[in-house]
Amino acid sequence: MKKFFILLAAMVSAAMSLTSCHLIHDEDMDISYTLSGDWKGDFGMYYDYYNRHGEYVETFDCYDTDIRFVPDYKYATHGRGYQVDYYDFGPYKRLYHTFDWDVRNERIYLTYHGEREYDTVIRDYRMSSHYFEGYFSTGSDKFKLVKLNDF
Repeated sequence: MKKFFILLAAMVSAAMSLTSCHLIHDEDMDISYTLSGDWKGDFGMYYDYYNRHGEYVETFDCYDTDIRFVPDYKYATHGRGYQVDYYDFGPYKRLYHTFDWDVRNERIYLTYHGEREYDTVIRDYRMSSHYFEGYFSTGSDKFKLVKLNDF
């Protein structure tokens, strides 16, 4: 009888832990499904310009960003991304970036290819099928995007 109760307790514990993981996964799946697609707006990007001697010259702020989140497969909580930042001033009019994204525990992780200084976690955000705004873990500036297309 004791073995029966131990086995029953183990089965209930395992079922509860699977249910808990499943709920978190469902929320992450909903977030990634909404995130997937094309967005446009102020993503808070900028670049520091240095002269040929390596001396800092000026910081140039981006006035607009086009960003695309492509899931690895339908309902995936991860994928790849493409980003174009537009500038009015400075030597560069556009800067292109690629990144991987991942939604875990309701946070959005961005890992940029060859640009580790841009890696960040998006937190404290609000998102719908029409807008996306929030903060990066690396600063206090707010970004605001509007949705252009769904996948």
